[in-house]
Amino acid sequence: MELVYGWVEGPAAWWQARIDSWREWQENRRRRRAAEAKSAKVRPERPVAEKRSAVADAGGIPVVPLHDEAPPWTAKRAAVETEELVEEPGEIEEENEEIPIRALEEPPWEKPLAPKPVQEQEPGRRRKERSGRAYIMPATSLLNEVPPRNPYDEQELKETAAKIKSKFEEFNVLGSVVQINPGPVVTTFEYKPDAGIKYNKITNLAEDLCLGLQCESVLIERIPGKPTVGIEVPNKRRELISLRQVLESEEFQSSASKLTITMGKDISGRIKVATLETMPHVLIAGSTGAGKSVMLNTLIMSLLYKATPEEVRLIMVDPKRVELGIYEGIPHLLTPVITEPKKATYALRNAVLEMERRLKLLAAQSVRNIEQYNKKVRQLMATPRSLFDQEEVNPEIEELRPLPFLVIIIDELAD
Repeated sequence: MELVYGWVEGPAAWWQARIDSWREWQENRRRRRAAEAKSAKVRPERPVAEKRSAVADAGGIPVVPLHDEAPPWTAKRAAVETEELVEEPGEIEEENEEIPIRALEEPPWEKPLAPKPVQEQEPGRRRKERSGRAYIMPATSLLNEVPPRNPYDEQELKETAAKIKSKFEEFNVLGSVVQINPGPVVTTFEYKPDAGIKYNKITNLAEDLCLGLQCESVLIERIPGKPTVGIEVPNKRRELISLRQVLESEEFQSSASKLTITMGKDISGRIKVATLETMPHVLIAGSTGAGKSVMLNTLIMSLLYKATPEEVRLIMVDPKRVELGIYEGIPHLLTPVITEPKKATYALRNAVLEMERRLKLLAAQSVRNIEQYNKKVRQLMATPRSLFDQEEVNPEIEELRPLPFLVIIIDELAD
């Protein structure tokens, strides 16, 4: 037994010394905390600005005050962690990092376009209406002036970006907002996830992000060509897009097509136009109040500001008698606005016959579309005919005239 006690006595003494040291450390910590709590009631807290200046003076490394003295066996570990913190100061990020915000684009045209007669497309000829008078394009000053653009609040955008980041961090999705693109209706926040974060994990948080941002809906999509994810958040104050601004834009004015229509602006605020040649069959659908009538009127106004009656003809069908009646009497109408369903059937049947007739004309001239046909007809009309030519002139060639585009607009097609 004496051998056993002698063998256990050494380790037992060592453990007793460790326990006494730990109890002494706990007692010292309790006394230190009591002293600090007593002094905190008398000494005011340092302002945040002084704390940040202290961090800046320390070379950008935040100095964390140690309220508790570390136990003896953790002193070496604390020293190693301090060395690692000093060696890599660049990994520490500031709390309020600057996020670049793309500036809004200004309207390209400052003055309204004045009315001007149609430019001559043939040498020595002047495009005239059937009445014999030259058609004058309408001026954009007839439309309402462009409303002032709503300036965005940079602080509000940065706060929204911080909410997006914190909401993702609640679900262990780490990353940061690297770019903010304000738009007329929605603002796109470019979110760059950290390595190892799946794209599906971000898209599955769309509903939770709506709750966090207190908005109706949020759209999350990939941005082509970038390692970021676009988060589209609706603006609290939407920008009113004016038709006059789009008609006066360089995109609309520089378009060579006579069937150019305005589409508005994209999410980045850039003006977008399109041509009906690339989409000859358009169906405008949507719920009540979605803007179907606004889109239809925008399409018609775009054609009136782009083409003359000799270049584009319109057939309008309005069963409700209230939508298209305002266009009654314009020179572009091929027939008065049709309000009876039976007459609309006759008009569509005649349009099919006209289509078949035009296909035969295109085949006879070995062309594929109306642009090529009109170009060839103008060349034939501009070619002078010799007075000494003994050959008989083909009467079909004498009757050739440029063909206008025919656009059929039907409101309430289901009726």
